[in-house]
Amino acid sequence: MSLSNLSIRSKLIGAFALLVLLTMVLGLVALRQLHNVNVRSVEVNQRWLPSILAVSDLSAALNRVRRVEARLPSVRTQGAYDQAMAQLQTRQTEVVAFEDAFERASNSVEASAMLAAYLESRNAYDAARNRLLELMTQLVQNNVTDGTVDPNLLQAARDYYAGPLDEAFARVEEHISSLQQWNARQADAAFAAVESTYRLALRQVGIMLLLAVVLASAAAAWIIRSITRPTQLAVERMQAVARGDLSQPVHVTSRDEMGQLLHALETMRTRLASVVARVRSNAQGVAAASEQIAQGNNDLSSRTEQQASSLEEIAASMEELGSTVHQNADHAQLANKVAIDTAKTANEGSQAMLQAERTMQDILESGRQIEDIIGVIDAIAFQTNILALNAAVEAARAGEQGRGFAVVANEVRSLAKRSAESSKEVKALIATNAQRVASGAEMVANAVKSMEEIVQSIHRVTDLVGEISAASTEQSAGVTQVGEAIAQLDHVTQRNAALVEESAAAAASLSQQAQELVQSVEVFHLTQGSTAALPPFTSKSDGESATRAGAPVQQAQEQSARAARGTQQHSAPGLPQQSPPARKSAPDPGEQEWENF
Repeated sequence: MSLSNLSIRSKLIGAFALLVLLTMVLGLVALRQLHNVNVRSVEVNQRWLPSILAVSDLSAALNRVRRVEARLPSVRTQGAYDQAMAQLQTRQTEVVAFEDAFERASNSVEASAMLAAYLESRNAYDAARNRLLELMTQLVQNNVTDGTVDPNLLQAARDYYAGPLDEAFARVEEHISSLQQWNARQADAAFAAVESTYRLALRQVGIMLLLAVVLASAAAAWIIRSITRPTQLAVERMQAVARGDLSQPVHVTSRDEMGQLLHALETMRTRLASVVARVRSNAQGVAAASEQIAQGNNDLSSRTEQQASSLEEIAASMEELGSTVHQNADHAQLANKVAIDTAKTANEGSQAMLQAERTMQDILESGRQIEDIIGVIDAIAFQTNILALNAAVEAARAGEQGRGFAVVANEVRSLAKRSAESSKEVKALIATNAQRVASGAEMVANAVKSMEEIVQSIHRVTDLVGEISAASTEQSAGVTQVGEAIAQLDHVTQRNAALVEESAAAAASLSQQAQELVQSVEVFHLTQGSTAALPPFTSKSDGESATRAGAPVQQAQEQSARAARGTQQHSAPGLPQQSPPARKSAPDPGEQEWENF
């Protein structure tokens, strides 16, 4: 089975399975190398690091033992000696514990040999220390017994500490240094092993990662190519179909989903080509039927010319009638306008009369005000005279003391001034009244003119009504002419009915072929303007359809000829003739058919 025939689902599953497998292998390799690194790290942590720490602690413990030994020559009392011995015992216990820890951590033949050499030197060192302890025991006992320190014993202890004991400790330190160097070598070897394991893991993981990337890229490129190339081919073929080119076949080279799509596209193209061929064949039949319809329509056109002449006469009569009606409408509008103007004029006259009445009332009111003001002026003048008389009398009597009457005299003069102002106001009011009277007279005159215009407008309305009556008479005559033209139009209509039957038969044939055309294109949907570059083909059914389409057309032509011969005696060129009244009241079947049409 070829890989190109695999389904897209299988290809994707295979590609992802390959990626998962590569990822698992990469993960297993990485885990294995991480395990090796961890083993090396555990070895360093659990073996070499405790060994190094044990040797370091052992060296420190021996140094502490050495410090206790250094204090022994200065001990004099039994209590201090016992305390020093207890410390020495504790330090010695620590040394043994660290030796055991090193023995457990090292666990090798070389380390055991080195440890045995160290223990031998340490035993010699312990024996030398025991000799020092014997000397110190004698020195302390003598001091306790006699209360004096034996200088010989003291010097012997000091010499032994600085001599044989120091030499024994130096040999122990040499073995300790050997153990430390051995630990350093083993630690370096362990680190080198860890480094080697890390580099090996890095190389293996890098190689697996590169292999995974290469295989994944190859699988992705293969899948993309298996999808994009058929898709591009399908797009090109669909674009060709959209342009109307059905001559380009679709070559299928695989059986996956894209191959099935291309196969379906090729099937669609083949069926579309067949449909387009059938459509073209049926379209030729439609063209033949349409040609027959066109011939019948030409005959209908020639006969319709006679009807057109009658319609011209009707149009002329209607034009005259329309002119008369238009004139009547103009007159009616003018009459309406005149009536509106008349009403407006009458309203203005009424308003003028009302204004004149109000003006007269204002004049009367002003007259009353004038009377009141004149009364006030008279009263003031009377009081002024009295005050002036009193002032003169009092001033004469008082002499020098009559100065107060000067005030009275001023008041009199002020009052006289007010009297003068009032007189001026009276004059102004009188002048205003005179103007209002003149305005009232003018308004009355305008009212008279308005009434005269109303009378004239009424006369014009009467004249227009007469003109409307005359126009109505002309309209009646025009209506009579329209009736005569309609009678002539009836004869032509009968012949048109026969042509309508012929057109109906041809339309039925055309409809039948159109239905067959629709049934042919129901297999596939086409947009408007679609074309196909395939030759047309004809079938037996198409020939039979064309034969059936011609039969009703010939029958309709024969019926049209008979109807034309039957109606020729009723047609006449020129002006239309009068039709009998019975014809108008009961139209013949030809007219009914035309109305239904």
